[in-house]
Amino acid sequence: MDPQQQRTGAPQHGPPQNGGFSPILTVFLSFLSLFALLISPSPVLNCFSVMYIQIRLGIFRAAPEEVLKSIRNFKQMEEERTKVLISIETQRVVEKQAETTKKMAVSEAEKNANVGKILMEQKMMEKDSARQKQEIENQMNKAHEKSLADAAFYRVMKEAEANKLKLTPQFLELKFIEAIADNTKNFFGDKVLNMVPDQRLLGNFLQRMSGEMARIVNLEEVSRERSEIQVPSSTRP
Repeated sequence: MDPQQQRTGAPQHGPPQNGGFSPILTVFLSFLSLFALLISPSPVLNCFSVMYIQIRLGIFRAAPEEVLKSIRNFKQMEEERTKVLISIETQRVVEKQAETTKKMAVSEAEKNANVGKILMEQKMMEKDSARQKQEIENQMNKAHEKSLADAAFYRVMKEAEANKLKLTPQFLELKFIEAIADNTKNFFGDKVLNMVPDQRLLGNFLQRMSGEMARIVNLEEVSRERSEIQVPSSTRP
């Protein structure tokens, strides 16, 4: 309360003396400061608000020099308050940027991991397809070689049967006689007839010879067919 009001005992409704504010305006500003104190989120701002209230409550009692000093202090506090708000907002922006950068890095890493996984699966599928293709080719080659071997064996067996039917004692006897007839020689003496062997001994001999010749022919045919079968398989890559 103004000293003049204390002396007179009556409230003064006119403008305040010595450049001060009216009590009504001071009370109104004080309520505004209290409201700002209630809604302020920062302890630093709360401290500034308390100082602001103290200035508003005592400004109408101060001298003009003190009022100017308080105003300068208030301006300085407002500047500091603005700087604090700017730093807080700057920190929030930096945190948001860091969070955004982190999310982008995580997304890029996940994308690279997925791409690597897809490429690995593609390579595995290509290798599996090549392996299956090689297995099919091996089975086809095996079946082809088996068919060739079966055909060769069948041909050898048929040739052996044909030779067995062909190399009869009569046929061999005929060939023997033809060979003797082709081999013209002159014999002199009384033992010319003994040079012609007995027909029965000749027949037995020719029968044994036919069996041996058939066996030899069969062995030669089998060995030849085996060599023909092994040559393609050995040259195969």
